[in-house]
Amino acid sequence: MRFEIHDHRDASSIIPKSFQEEILNTISSSNPNEPISTQKIRRAVLSKLHDCGWSDGVRINPKNSKIDITSMRADTGLCFQTGNMSRLYADILKLQTLFAEGKITASVCIVPKKGFAKKLGDNLVNYERFKKELAIFFKTVTVPILLYGIEE
Repeated sequence: MRFEIHDHRDASSIIPKSFQEEILNTISSSNPNEPISTQKIRRAVLSKLHDCGWSDGVRINPKNSKIDITSMRADTGLCFQTGNMSRLYADILKLQTLFAEGKITASVCIVPKKGFAKKLGDNLVNYERFKKELAIFFKTVTVPILLYGIEE
């Protein structure tokens, strides 16, 4: 798979270079089987990241809620979103909460690029819109995010 990267609030200088290399290698070497589906893409990428040491889902507040992010490694949170566009805001809110509570210092988000998202379904989250909205909400979204847009 190919990718594009956007750096929100200098995340690339905070996230360890080894983590960034793992993510790049994982995305580059992931080729989900045809026919392509969001589940196959998630499985292909997340199984490789898990092998590198990234966790399974992590709850935001284990005592009071089942709300979680996709993964964590050390103090870096990760959200891999291939769902409806409305889920974008939930992921940002979850990452911002973990950042505000000092549980993470930066984060990674992996989403499909616009053309790929259209191939996968209707009204799915996409890189171009995520990037644009990070700029709009720059003063509000203070968690550093390294955003990866993926495509075939």
